[in-house]
Amino acid sequence: MEGEYPLGLLVLELQAGFFGCTKWKAKQSDVFNFKHEKVIEFDKKFKEKEKKIQYSQEIFKIQIRSFLKKTQLTTAST
Repeated sequence: MEGEYPLGLLVLELQAGFFGCTKWKAKQSDVFNFKHEKVIEFDKKFKEKEKKIQYSQEIFKIQIRSFLKKTQLTTAST
């Protein structure tokens, strides 16, 4: 991922200099380490819902797979 930035994690300062000069990094939480069998077991506690796809799911899939390269980034003032 060197020189690439996940689109879904990018932020734009609404006030110039708000975040300072800190270089931020995203770190995935350990909460994402789970056993699939336990998820299935947990889900069985709930009533079954109608399966459907919403347009927002498609937008989400596009966003989480999108990356910007360093050469594509600009600031709000440019």
